[in-house]
Amino acid sequence: MAEPTEEDVVREFVERTSRGETDGIEIEQRVAGGMPGEYRVSEVVTVSGTGLARARSNDARASEESTTSLDGAQTRDLFRKLGEGAGDLVPRSQASFVPDSLVGAVTIKVDEHEATLFYLADQDERETQQQLLPPETVEAVSEFSRLTQRLLHE
Repeated sequence: MAEPTEEDVVREFVERTSRGETDGIEIEQRVAGGMPGEYRVSEVVTVSGTGLARARSNDARASEESTTSLDGAQTRDLFRKLGEGAGDLVPRSQASFVPDSLVGAVTIKVDEHEATLFYLADQDERETQQQLLPPETVEAVSEFSRLTQRLLHE
């Protein structure tokens, strides 16, 4: 059997999450970048279908890591929101950003297959580079960012 494409993985993710199924799914959101000499961001949050959430932040000043458990409803809602907005994110072959941009990457893992999609993480940069996202997609990736901030800064 042929290896599934990134589109196949995203489609399977969307189908499963629309049914509320989270088994065998893991999402990792990475946000990295920024101007040299300014505060550079490097944050990762991973949420498994079982509800385990891990966040990690690395910068020149410090490194932080934290873990928590989400309940089933929170996990399903987070995955469903991302499923609704995943079609607006772009694969590496279509990703083109100005150097030093704050870039987000969402890796969707379904069973043993994965797809990584990209977006500009900063709203001002999205406007400047004319790479706007629909509000529901912004909400989806923002949910992961809020989870990261909650885990690392509470």
